[in-house]
Amino acid sequence: MKDETFKEFEAELNGLIAKYEIKSAAFCGSSAEGDFLGLACGKPKQAEGFEITLNVGRLWQHMRSTVRESLAVYDRWSANR
Repeated sequence: MKDETFKEFEAELNGLIAKYEIKSAAFCGSSAEGDFLGLACGKPKQAEGFEITLNVGRLWQHMRSTVRESLAVYDRWSANR
């Protein structure tokens, strides 16, 4: 992703955060070229930076649980075939 496009994307994310009064947020993804994109949205101070990091950890735990449950459902399904 080109620098100008990335800056525009960051500005739009920060606009959404302001619009919906979100206190701290993080964004991660991959560009079409496969580059990692990671943002701590807004202008975080130390306390907000900690909260953003904690939210990333919460997302990791949520996705881990979701994947585990999906695998458990598949295992039960395949065992009963």
